[in-house]
Amino acid sequence: MVTRSELFQLVWSFPKTRVGERLGVSGNTITKTCRKYNIPTPKAGYWALDISALKKAPTPAFRHRSPGMSDEISFRGRYDHVSSISDSELLATEIRRPEIDRSLEDYRHEIEQSLPKVRAPKSLGNPHREIQKLLAADE
Repeated sequence: MVTRSELFQLVWSFPKTRVGERLGVSGNTITKTCRKYNIPTPKAGYWALDISALKKAPTPAFRHRSPGMSDEISFRGRYDHVSSISDSELLATEIRRPEIDRSLEDYRHEIEQSLPKVRAPKSLGNPHREIQKLLAADE
């Protein structure tokens, strides 16, 4: 099990295939996990660059986790947990809440910034054809 920040440091220090070998998974699993946990990764060919070019290439800022996202990442198979934990053990397991590292207002602002802008017409003088069908049905 690794944290998001540890995985971020690993993928910017070594190629994903080496990170995967170290964690016992494939490089493709590392790529998909980084995408799922909002961790930026180097673009293809990054590690083929000259060492002097790597020193000049900026490392992106570490992104905050999304609301409700765990900070801990576990690399286990999809169904590994089914046979390894009995019902009584599962019921006895303490559920840990993720620590909140920012204010609710900060989360709200980040979510608003990530949503696409929606344009709405000022009037229904020239509505979309599907809206026209609904309006015609109402009349």
